[in-house]
Amino acid sequence: SVIQIIRNGATLKTPLKDVYFRAGDEIVLRGHIDGVAELSSSGEVKMAGEHDPFDLVGVRKETAILMEGIIGPNSSLAGRTLADLNFRRKYGVIILAVHRQGVNMKDRFDKVKLAFGDTILVQGPRENMDKMFAERDFVNLSEPHTAEMRTEKAPFAIAGILLFMLVSSLGEFGVVPKFPVVVLAMSGALITLLSGAITPKEAYQAIDWRVLFMIFGMLGVGEALEFSGLAHNVATAAIDLIGNNPHLLLAAIYLLAAVLTEVISNNAVAALLTPLSILLANQMGVNPVPFIVAVMFGSSASFSTPIGYQTNTFVYGAGGYKFGDFFKVGFPLAIILWIVASFLIPVIWKF
Repeated sequence: SVIQIIRNGATLKTPLKDVYFRAGDEIVLRGHIDGVAELSSSGEVKMAGEHDPFDLVGVRKETAILMEGIIGPNSSLAGRTLADLNFRRKYGVIILAVHRQGVNMKDRFDKVKLAFGDTILVQGPRENMDKMFAERDFVNLSEPHTAEMRTEKAPFAIAGILLFMLVSSLGEFGVVPKFPVVVLAMSGALITLLSGAITPKEAYQAIDWRVLFMIFGMLGVGEALEFSGLAHNVATAAIDLIGNNPHLLLAAIYLLAAVLTEVISNNAVAALLTPLSILLANQMGVNPVPFIVAVMFGSSASFSTPIGYQTNTFVYGAGGYKFGDFFKVGFPLAIILWIVASFLIPVIWKF
């Protein structure tokens, strides 16, 4: 298969089926070794790359590089084939191989639909690579992104954190006036922004707006549950089932959060169960803080499946693990943490 044609030092953007070859054209080929050998023996094409398998025909080492990436979460590429995406024309790069769950797909992988966690080997100029990875459909595995270091601004960032921590802590003990946490957090953020420790663009990109809007949406759902009376009925049914025992209820909430987080987003689990846990605590007449903590820990305890959290899926795809590998190690760990949390959370955060 011809996957790239370079003419006079530039890659042709014309569809390959419409190109007429000229003497001096450099061609990037993909195929079996016997086919390449037959083409070489014909004398029609002068072959390169015989000594270095990565010294591809028509690819200059000073301009082309090999990099590895993985399909990221919520990638627009998932469910689409490489043939549909036409990477060569869109980005000026070539997909050389696709790796999925321990299997290297070398033949006709351009017809395979990409999935979250697939690892790809890409070749092309560095500037084209940067353009492709900047769209966040891929996570770069070859060169980790390093942000600009501003060491001279570090004291301002530390001052912002200390202001938030110290003033909020001292306010609880009456040493200084008690300010709302929101005001203190915004003050710390403004210190880091105004000092130049972080730019407004970096601050904007650091916020996961999807989570923020989901929380806003769940606040509305919580209000609807309360005003419709459904929340009261659920709380009453839970208390009737478990009994008026906050320890058992806390263990049940943690377990529910840990189970749900294996199949849906941990953020969604926290946003869904936090209002419900508060209502249950109020129904029992106890402090809701231990139940909220149980939700936070339980929704973060995603160890038993590779789909519960993004990093699990990254490791699953790139490392070639099996689904059962996560369960063998993660399930016992989840059970241990459930038991420990059920005993220790009420000790640290009293009912």
